Amino acid sequence: MSVPRYALLDPVKDHQEIVKWMMIHTWRFDLVRSIEIALLKTFALPEIAKILVDSTEFLGRTQKRYDDTDLLLSLFIENGYSSREGMEALRRVNRMHARHPITNHQMLYVLTTFVVEPILWVREFGWRELSTLEQQALFHFWIAVGKRMGIQDLFGNLDEMLAYHERYEEERMVYSDNNASLYHGVLPVVRKMMPFPLGYVAGSALPGIMSERMCATFGIQPMARLGRGLIRAVLKVRGHISRGLPLRPQYRTEIKRPSYPEGFSIKELGVSGAREPAAMPAVAEVKAEES
Repeated sequence: MSVPRYALLDPVKDHQEIVKWMMIHTWRFDLVRSIEIALLKTFALPEIAKILVDSTEFLGRTQKRYDDTDLLLSLFIENGYSSREGMEALRRVNRMHARHPITNHQMLYVLTTFVVEPILWVREFGWRELSTLEQQALFHFWIAVGKRMGIQDLFGNLDEMLAYHERYEEERMVYSDNNASLYHGVLPVVRKMMPFPLGYVAGSALPGIMSERMCATFGIQPMARLGRGLIRAVLKVRGHISRGLPLRPQYRTEIKRPSYPEGFSIKELGVSGAREPAAMPAVAEVKAEES
């Protein structure tokens, strides 16, 4: 694979452009898979799992919730959070969150997963680790998103974020019935959205990808060492093979979705009738703070 087109950009100033091309080109398979693991991690925390189960959205309309989450994230990653599409996507995310008693600490943790999981996934299964530039771009991108979501006490640097992520999981990632219900409820959707043949074996492969701690929180047995090693070796080989393959940009907003076979509009995404969150900062205020 050639040198990424963003290799000479600034990870602070140009983080939107860097993350966009990481997502649609350089690491398009790996970042999608890592975000799916990030989603599963939210299911592994009883305090968040209860909110999701009580909302009935993830269990009652699993496919639509998966499609909407993926599309909303893709809209502000592919277009930039400052674009018209990106700002509208973030408004809809905030409306959904405002319906539920989500604490700032919970929001902080979920934010960390979108940075930490790509770093860990690519380190484990990519043909190289994420560069310092890529890691810093991810960090600054999601910190900027966090500001636009009204999240408080955001991290000053990547090391602070990594430490918070690890501490939060050590303290709060434990089994609950809600965790297990969400895992088994969303598994068919994850299987359907993964490329063949990974999707075909997703039900048995995920325990080989997830940590033992995550498996325990869902009440499933970790995979035996041999099977776990085989699955990880296959993913690692896939990563090295992809290095030599020519890639075209792939925009996830252009992928046909089961929930929207004729295409989607932003107004269809999320929960209809959701109220505006009172704490959401105005875009102008965020821009003034950043300048």
